[in-house]
Amino acid sequence: MMKYGIKLVYLLIVLINFNCTKNDISKPLQNYSKLNDSLYKYAQDVYLWNDKLPHYSVFLSQNTIKGNTEEDILRNEIFAISKYAINNSTDKSYEFFGKLPLEPKYSRIVAHQVSSQSERNFGISLVAYNDSLFVQYVIPGSPADNEALKRGDKILKINTQAVSFNLSFEAYLEQSLKDDRLELTVVRNGVEADILLFKEYYNASPINHLSLLNEQTGYISLLQFSNISAAQLQDKINFLGGISSLIIDLRYNNGGFVNLVEELANLLIPYSFNKQIMRKERYNTVMQSGLAFSLLSQPLVKDDGTPIYINGHAASLFDIDYSIDANTYFFNKKTGIPDLKKIVFIVSDKTASASELLISILKPYIKTKIIGVSSSGESNVRTFGKPVGFFKLMLGRFDLYLSMFQNFNKDDEGGYYDGIPADVTVIDNVRYDFGSIADESVKMALHFIEGVKIDSLKQNSRSSIGLKEMKSVAPGPELLIRSF
Repeated sequence: MMKYGIKLVYLLIVLINFNCTKNDISKPLQNYSKLNDSLYKYAQDVYLWNDKLPHYSVFLSQNTIKGNTEEDILRNEIFAISKYAINNSTDKSYEFFGKLPLEPKYSRIVAHQVSSQSERNFGISLVAYNDSLFVQYVIPGSPADNEALKRGDKILKINTQAVSFNLSFEAYLEQSLKDDRLELTVVRNGVEADILLFKEYYNASPINHLSLLNEQTGYISLLQFSNISAAQLQDKINFLGGISSLIIDLRYNNGGFVNLVEELANLLIPYSFNKQIMRKERYNTVMQSGLAFSLLSQPLVKDDGTPIYINGHAASLFDIDYSIDANTYFFNKKTGIPDLKKIVFIVSDKTASASELLISILKPYIKTKIIGVSSSGESNVRTFGKPVGFFKLMLGRFDLYLSMFQNFNKDDEGGYYDGIPADVTVIDNVRYDFGSIADESVKMALHFIEGVKIDSLKQNSRSSIGLKEMKSVAPGPELLIRSF
């Protein structure tokens, strides 16, 4: 049967289960529905490690799947499925997640939701330094951005209540951030100001800072790979001109759309490497062989939900070619930085998925260093560790995301299940704004790039981000960060 090289547009992002209620698996088993049978059939066809799964009857005899709701039961079935494939380098399952050991790290099922590119919020993230509360970052275009709040602003009061660090205040803060109205008293450079925010829908930009640090070194901070067109991204990168070195700050970037990662990679790759291998997607042998018949029930649709037709019939995900050759992608550079020599990535344990893919893609071609930033005092930062991807499968009223393929770069590297290790780790110093050469991570990046004393460098004020100019908070004692 003919298969077609249709490229899917999908997300590489960390899916988090926001339901914090623990499943009570001691309660009686609800009726095991047809959805559970279908889920296992999908896993046998498309799960990346399907060769490790037993026959369905054996699976049922080995696992007692319980839960309070249908979603709980399905979620627990996915967890049971995820335990079969063992990573020999860790002796744990590939989907083991130390922070949530009773949930798979990647695969998820969620109640079906209509996706939206915009979200109504304040556009601000706050973080604690033991006895002080600071702005961690502000989303460009948000209400917080419109009021000129910025990273490093110290929060003195929330809705007239003085900041403190106890359970009652944390509960108050959590509730305040859910409200539609938020009043902040902030201090910057010794000057206090009262700022009133209202939740709004807005067009967010993922690039929260872009500047030239000197004639040959640029800096860009991306919060996510989304909410920006290819043309807009080209304009931002072309602003940097013919620099030879670039600092890419991905410390809070948990992923996004792969097509934007590819677009950025094309803008950054030197012309001398054009048309060479960018990345490969590797599916299991059932999918590569075109035998994943369960995908016949998954329609292939356009962005607006209308069906795609191939040779007169409504296409399904079964019609796509999942072979390695059909899923090997090459650089296609048309514009951007012509001859980039060095890249320094700033990462944290929140740097995940599409962000990790960008690092992996460029590492074989451009001299690369990775600087980790820690908010908890850890000395050896690693990124989140998500080299796998998936696309959505519809399962009743649920959206199913099973780990389906692994990404590899030109050198067939892609096994960073435990994260990509940083070459050096420094404190995530929230007192300094993005791109400031007073920030320890930027200092270290410049050290790698130029090997000169930081004090001898003068930061170029040229910037394409039209934020209001305000001075940064004066430095205080070195403290660790605790996130809410």
